[in-house]
Amino acid sequence: MRIRNRALLCVGVFALLLVYVPAACAAGASATVEKNTVWEGKVAVEGTVTVRKGVTLTLNPGTVVSFAKGGGLICEGVLIAKGSKDAPIRFLSAGKQSSPGEWEGVRFTEGSTGSILSRCVILGAAAVEIYGTGIEIGNCEIGKGKIGVVVGPGSNPKVVGNTIGEMSGGGVRCASGSTPWIEKNVLRSCGPFGISGDRSAAPLVRENEISGCERGIAFYGTIPPVEGNVFRKNEVGVSATMTGNRQILRGNRFEGNRIGLLCEQFSEPLVERNLFSGNGEALVCLRSSNPLVRNNGIVGNDNGIVAGNLSCPMILANEIRGNKKGIYLTYSSYATIRGNNIYENEIQVELGLMSSDWERKTRNKPLRGGAAQQTYQASRGIPTSRQGEEEKEPIKRSVDATGNWWGEKDTEEMERKGPEANIGGLIDYYDAPAHPSDGYPGVYEQDRIRYEGWRKSRLPDAGVPKGSGS
Repeated sequence: MRIRNRALLCVGVFALLLVYVPAACAAGASATVEKNTVWEGKVAVEGTVTVRKGVTLTLNPGTVVSFAKGGGLICEGVLIAKGSKDAPIRFLSAGKQSSPGEWEGVRFTEGSTGSILSRCVILGAAAVEIYGTGIEIGNCEIGKGKIGVVVGPGSNPKVVGNTIGEMSGGGVRCASGSTPWIEKNVLRSCGPFGISGDRSAAPLVRENEISGCERGIAFYGTIPPVEGNVFRKNEVGVSATMTGNRQILRGNRFEGNRIGLLCEQFSEPLVERNLFSGNGEALVCLRSSNPLVRNNGIVGNDNGIVAGNLSCPMILANEIRGNKKGIYLTYSSYATIRGNNIYENEIQVELGLMSSDWERKTRNKPLRGGAAQQTYQASRGIPTSRQGEEEKEPIKRSVDATGNWWGEKDTEEMERKGPEANIGGLIDYYDAPAHPSDGYPGVYEQDRIRYEGWRKSRLPDAGVPKGSGS
């Protein structure tokens, strides 16, 4: 039974503090809930229902609320929707749901502190929007809509134990200044992102499973702690853009993604104790991104670590094995590679376009490579090994890959040939003929990989520490 243009008929019948709305009642267009009210059974919503500030709307287990196209629920007061495992509360589209977001969803405003959605099923909504504090969404199923949860500026909800999937516009979006707790959720096939964060958003992201998204997590600006998550079969597991200094990505698993972790545009996170396996590229650094990559397992990927466009990651104490390429550096990306176990890769380390000779001869051109990196570090007050020194001619720049263990085959070759030889697993084109560079006259020599100080046995402290939980 539906009542189209009479707002909450049963409220008018019972002038009580607590109004009980049985299955025979419905909410009409643009209705308001102005007294504490209970819904149960089947409730049909024709337009938008608003729960006034200071009022509590309670939904009993098993309640089914269906929304006409364009309908929705705005909570200025408190919404208590606590279903059970056997009798969840359902929020559904009244129509055939031909497109995501046919009904507007549920919106919590600043007066909604104490609201709870628990054991609810929310299908076909534009979003669950939260613009308040002290709100919980737990153990719910949110699917077949536009965006699962939108967390507004200054909001700090708990989003725990939910399944969010088949979304066209994203899983959980965190606005600037929001600090939600996002834990133990499963996010599948959420379109452009599983979780996104605008600049200065600071969610806690822990123990979620994210799969089938264009980007599992997409953060712009500061990265909050991202710990203990699983990223599986996404185009990009985590993308970090302009994320600042040493934000934490710890104890996560990246499995079967096209790119596991993408750092771009001056991103400098701490990447430690993660396991990267079966990805196209485990970790990619671009555009002067300089992460600290420490104590990770990078195993069985097409490419392990790829750095380009002036990126200079610190690669320390990792286990890098069984990849087609362990480490690939190009376009003046002078990574530091020390204390790692790098072995059983088809190619251990390869240099692409890496030439300090080019940098030296083209000083009148825009800064690039080592010179650009020095300028960038100085601009941010970061001490550099050559700060205040004049560059002397000639300079033979090289990639520092000293103090690593290279596996039995390459170690035997190093022992036999010494520190200046060509080693089968290390490809730098240092001894190849000098070659031209597009747009610049002359020819240029490639840099080399410095591998002296190699270890004669496997380093026990490299890789993910035992018992770390990753």
